[in-house]
Amino acid sequence: MRNINGIQPDFVISFSGLNDAVYSNYNYPYYAPHTQAIYEGFVNNIDKYCLPLSYGLRSSKEPRELWIKNMKYIFEILKFNQVDFLAFIQPFIISEEYEMDYEEKYLINAETEILKCLELERDFLCNIKSQINDIEFIKDISDCFKGKKGLFRDQYHVYEEGNAIIAEHIYNEIIARFNYCA
Repeated sequence: MRNINGIQPDFVISFSGLNDAVYSNYNYPYYAPHTQAIYEGFVNNIDKYCLPLSYGLRSSKEPRELWIKNMKYIFEILKFNQVDFLAFIQPFIISEEYEMDYEEKYLINAETEILKCLELERDFLCNIKSQINDIEFIKDISDCFKGKKGLFRDQYHVYEEGNAIIAEHIYNEIIARFNYCA
């Protein structure tokens, strides 16, 4: 909301899902671990007159429900400002159609914390698919790496080949959205 008037976009894209799958599990929908570190550092470094720190009210919603709700909020705000919007669910290393190579399998089994994150991702991805079927501005490209392997450089980020595949899928959705024939 803070940037719409300054930027005046015609079209906005959200490419997300992963951070929401893992980091929304902290009960505070507008809070992230990075924000916590900043706030706590600030609070710990000022004098006794500081007010108590609050992350807001707890939420009982699942990460996937919060993600869908946030995408709907974005859609409505942009619609009010006459801006078109598409939201994309990004590919995950644990996407059902993706086959990991040896290095990727080794990487994700290297640490217990990674395995915990992968379980949160799997839950998010499995449960969100059925909930977005009727939402026309949300596009699921989580399986866009079908038949490929070796695209992830770590459990979250992809190499250039993966980025090119993602970009092609997003491009095709944008072209379809505007009924454009290249």
